Amino acid sequence: MRWPEGEGEMRYCFDCDFVFAWPVLDGNPVQTYTRAYLGLEGRARMDEFAVRFRRRRIVTAKESLGIWSPAHRDAFRWLQTHVPRGSTLLEIGCGLGAVMRSLKQQGYRPAGVDVAKPVVDSLSKEGFPVWWGTTETLPDTWLDPAPAAVISFFVLHHLPAPIATLSMIRERWPVPLILGYNVSPTVKTAETHNFPPRTWGWWSGRSIEKALKRAGYSRIQVVSEPRVIAQLTLPPGLHAQVSRLLWRWPSLRVFAGRVADILLAVAFRLLRRSPLLGRKLEGSLLIVALPYGEQDVHEEGLARRAGKKNGAQP
Repeated sequence: MRWPEGEGEMRYCFDCDFVFAWPVLDGNPVQTYTRAYLGLEGRARMDEFAVRFRRRRIVTAKESLGIWSPAHRDAFRWLQTHVPRGSTLLEIGCGLGAVMRSLKQQGYRPAGVDVAKPVVDSLSKEGFPVWWGTTETLPDTWLDPAPAAVISFFVLHHLPAPIATLSMIRERWPVPLILGYNVSPTVKTAETHNFPPRTWGWWSGRSIEKALKRAGYSRIQVVSEPRVIAQLTLPPGLHAQVSRLLWRWPSLRVFAGRVADILLAVAFRLLRRSPLLGRKLEGSLLIVALPYGEQDVHEEGLARRAGKKNGAQP
């Protein structure tokens, strides 16, 4: 399947369900995402990043607007159970900083890395330690003490060389890795933003598990999460009108989000066993991966939550 820019194609791995872009044509994510947040990059609808950046002041004032996914909330619960308060946590792809601010409020010491200079500058002014560049360029001496866990929300599809990046993370920081990931599109549902240079891979729970094992993680738990209001599919015109309305009154967006979250979560629990409806209601995945030698308590804690959801993959 050729992508909108007309160069290269998306290929499918029959062994692991992974859809990936080939060849990789854009090798400068720092330049690409810095331009995107400045409103200078329009490919693959990356101008959306500039819109998010303009709304950053609203999100900062109404923090719950930035934490909209069940994967976020369940990841926070996992950290509270398994990682002592006061520990350093490294977020890869920290974006506008909603996760870092929430972790700080919970008593952790968050640090971040991001390739977009505008967001790094904004978070640095707020007093957060943030590195500008790819994770590979982060110096060994920059983060002290070492992180007790590495987290990354909705960044996996942005990585052009995911196995190399995951392997590097595991080797440098042999601690739990927590990932949040939006469910990938299908060939029929793919849109412009699902292609390069914004998206380099479409992941399933199976392909994520295989990638993490190849990267050296021994215990991997994947939990399915329901959709949220931001992931509801509406006609483009109606979606734009509703979005403008909800962002004009942030409190209304928070209230509508909570109501939608409850209804979607109930529907997901009732209908997830249906192949068609379950897929339509699934919104994200929460992944906790442990390197070799970690204590079993980490896996057991998530397994208990996965048992309650009945959405985990073996």
